[in-house]
Amino acid sequence: MTKYIIKEKLPTVEEYISLRKSVGWPCPGNQAIEKSLGNSTCCVCAVDKDRVVGMSRLVGASISLPMSSYCPSIRVRASALC
Repeated sequence: MTKYIIKEKLPTVEEYISLRKSVGWPCPGNQAIEKSLGNSTCCVCAVDKDRVVGMSRLVGASISLPMSSYCPSIRVRASALC
């Protein structure tokens, strides 16, 4: 069983695109991705041998108001599920 390391970090645009492509999702443009990730109040990535295999993020008004945040998505590389 693979053990993943959870890191509090934003994925790079390339890592984000790679995760989306791994499950067959279309990708918005790089500027939209940068803006979207930049608006995260918190983000964590599951990492296997320096490769991001999953991510989740919170967005909201402020990190000081956690009750107004929500998790818009969780992405996991399909190969990491098996």
